[in-house]
Amino acid sequence: MRFNIKEKIKKTAPVHIVLGFYFLIAIVTMIAFSLPIFRIPGSHLKFIDLAYFSVSTISLTGLANFQIHEFLNTHGIILLEVIFQICGFGVMMITTFVFILSRRKIGVRTRQLIMVDTNQNQMSGVVRMIKIIFLTYLGIQAVFGFLFGLYFYFGHYYKHLSSCFFWGIYNSVSALTNSGFDIFGNSLKNFNHHYLFLLMVILLMFIGSIGYPVTYEIFMWASSKDKKRFTFSLFTRVAVFGALFLIIFGTLIIFLLERTHLFAGTTPVSGFFTSFFYSVSTRNAGLELHDISAFRPVTLLFFCLLMFIGSSPSSVGGGVRTTTIFIVILHMASYIRGERDTIAFERRIDLRDIQKAYVVLVSSVALCTVSFFLIMACEDHPPLDIILEVASAFGTTGMTSGLAQNLGILGKLVMIVLMFVGRVSMLYFLTLFLPRDKKINTSIRYPSEKIIVG
Repeated sequence: MRFNIKEKIKKTAPVHIVLGFYFLIAIVTMIAFSLPIFRIPGSHLKFIDLAYFSVSTISLTGLANFQIHEFLNTHGIILLEVIFQICGFGVMMITTFVFILSRRKIGVRTRQLIMVDTNQNQMSGVVRMIKIIFLTYLGIQAVFGFLFGLYFYFGHYYKHLSSCFFWGIYNSVSALTNSGFDIFGNSLKNFNHHYLFLLMVILLMFIGSIGYPVTYEIFMWASSKDKKRFTFSLFTRVAVFGALFLIIFGTLIIFLLERTHLFAGTTPVSGFFTSFFYSVSTRNAGLELHDISAFRPVTLLFFCLLMFIGSSPSSVGGGVRTTTIFIVILHMASYIRGERDTIAFERRIDLRDIQKAYVVLVSSVALCTVSFFLIMACEDHPPLDIILEVASAFGTTGMTSGLAQNLGILGKLVMIVLMFVGRVSMLYFLTLFLPRDKKINTSIRYPSEKIIVG
């Protein structure tokens, strides 16, 4: 019996194909970074370190267990940016845009893969959304890359104009894709009080983390002739509200926790701005203005909570996602009030979405807890450093206390799994363990019986 790969792919679930694509990209990335053309002469990495770095790259996490500038040359940095783009936009989004440019027909199967890769619920309009999102994000990266280049040039950060714009583009791509890779080992510490520069970075991180559907709807609203009658989807309203609430809430908590510690010798304005920066960065790119050790332990735990929550679905970020937390909190509030339905913005949230939110939250807590105990049991590291590293990997933020460089083989393997799951989402990862051909008989309903809970 001949093996037909086309028939095999047709029978494979779209979720499994997309996950397979990301796994394949991780392998290709690992092979690419091992080539001499992308490395500093004489540099070498162990296989586990190369795998760790490759998964960190394709998941847009930004964790590295070595000094990147001592391993990658200019070609390697450019390759990093290309991978940021591919994995930031999504494999199927890049593929679809190539199809559009070559005027190839986009079939139903490809549209299904696009739906999975961009976390959409409906097939109609996905191709148009991809075209608009792709061009919009490339335009944003170009504009901010140019602005960063001018900032570096007039600030005399680099000797040559070409270097200013090279690193300007890198910082623009890195911030928008929320990768946050620290090339030289000092992140944004040299720009601690450069508020204009940091505001641009914050804006890019926010745009990248808010979600592609949100950006698309805002574009459609802006181009609409009758803006008053334009209706935003429930997803957009929940995603924007959740993101803004977490930014404001995070800023206040960080400022209150550090006002007599890290911010004791600064002005209130400086303290609030730094809190604002970390409130955004901890859920997205993980960029730092200070050494992590400068914060109080309770602040670092709060950072872990923000990293665990992460950004919006269908974005470049990771974590359990803001809408997951929003739905769970709303459902709990509805239950306490004795209400039958869970209502948000005058819309009833579907029961299946509520079930998904609880599955994602409980599974994510379980995965992070098991990961913490595995590393804690097998390696000798401070518990807080392990918690920070686990949350950073799962939230794909890349904020680290430096533990990544001291992890053993088991610790690195655990982190690889966390980064991969955080990027592809827990819900899609769980589908790998579901039986492929199992059919559910919906015609049978068993009698219900109450059980004591709590």
